[in-house]
Amino acid sequence: MMQELLDRINETFNKSIANSNEEVQLQVKILKNNINALFAEYAEKENSSATPALATPVVEVQPVTEAAPVSVAEPAPEPVVEAQPVAPATPVSTQVIEQVETLDELTNDEPDILDQDDMKSILIVDDSSMIRNYLERIFINEYNISMAVDGNDAVEKININKDKLNIILLDLVMPKADGFFVLEHIQKNAIDVPVIVISGDTSKESINKAFEYGVVDLIKKPFDSDLIKEKIMRYSK
Repeated sequence: MMQELLDRINETFNKSIANSNEEVQLQVKILKNNINALFAEYAEKENSSATPALATPVVEVQPVTEAAPVSVAEPAPEPVVEAQPVAPATPVSTQVIEQVETLDELTNDEPDILDQDDMKSILIVDDSSMIRNYLERIFINEYNISMAVDGNDAVEKININKDKLNIILLDLVMPKADGFFVLEHIQKNAIDVPVIVISGDTSKESINKAFEYGVVDLIKKPFDSDLIKEKIMRYSK
């Protein structure tokens, strides 16, 4: 029944896409992908809730015998301990603080494994260090961030963190392996992570191809911080 309803909805969407201009087509494709994702999530929850619960074992209640009175001994008086004067804390050298901060600035290694379980996690995939650093500054205080410089790097980090990722920001045009290589890997391995494409490639062919892989939205470069924040809040799972 659910599948029949979904098929009818998709048929209506496809007719609307075929008879609309490019701007309307983009919005309809976003709506279509989101509705399909909601149906898939609902079906998964229905399947999990249909699993019969294990029967609770019956435990025979044993009669409780009256406990014998217990005598309580008087507590021994606590010894008086003379308070020792507390030595003043040794001040931290300003030079040491400066050295630690300098070391932190020089350390650029990014962890492959996301380990902050109390924060949602974003994977930023872009060959431009300027774009990666800009996005990192936007989300650093609210999200656990991992970054990849091309498609091969992205696939490696996705395989490591796929159970922890909440959303992926993906550029399409990159050297070595592009964004479509990443989308193919996600689709082939049924990885359930929402993907927002951020790209300067706004050709109709690329946009249509990206939505065929089920991306939830597409943002054209250049973009502003308010727009990207709104998209992340809407789509991160």
